[in-house]
Amino acid sequence: MRRIRITAITAALAGLVAWSAWAVANPPVQSNDAAQSETGELASQALGPGTYAVFQTNMGVIICKLFDRLAPVTVDNFIGLAEGTRAFKDPKTGREVKRPYYDGTLFHRVIPNFMIQGGDPTGTGQGGPGYEIKGEIRGSLRFDRPGRLAMANAGSPDTAGSQFFITHGPKSYLDGGYTIFGQVMKGQEVVNAIGRVQTRSDRPLFDIVLEKLTIERVQ
Repeated sequence: MRRIRITAITAALAGLVAWSAWAVANPPVQSNDAAQSETGELASQALGPGTYAVFQTNMGVIICKLFDRLAPVTVDNFIGLAEGTRAFKDPKTGREVKRPYYDGTLFHRVIPNFMIQGGDPTGTGQGGPGYEIKGEIRGSLRFDRPGRLAMANAGSPDTAGSQFFITHGPKSYLDGGYTIFGQVMKGQEVVNAIGRVQTRSDRPLFDIVLEKLTIERVQ
């Protein structure tokens, strides 16, 4: 009887080990639609009325409230590119196309205690949509806190296109030089975690991917 029990226990343990190995090899996969639904619910349940950009990265989710009243041109451009309703020049073909611009792009520039930068489909820091937009500098919007979402530019506010950055902390010397068009409401810890990755010449040693950027409108 003792031998039978031991044999039965051994068989059960073997079955458990086999199942565990299968579970590790076949983890549950969440569809993009399900992930998008969850982040949309997060924006609507945890935050108040407004327009939000939900950055789904391979290091976590960042949710920013967009300042559509204070920076309408910038926000309209950002949303149009994110949702694929605004045409841009494809960097590979040179042709004008309409598709979600930011999905799959990289945070190509990371400077600790300063900011993380993305929005370039070429991943080099030199790419853009093929046009520039007018800067919107507001005295009421300053780099006086962590989590400012702003447009990168080529030396003046009127040279922005698609690249953006998110700050780690107050940076008053940036005031007046860059259009601020949003604020991190959830996920500043993700911004900070990205800021701590190892880099070489400000470029992360492994890809920090903006897997999907969605726009959520909360009434």
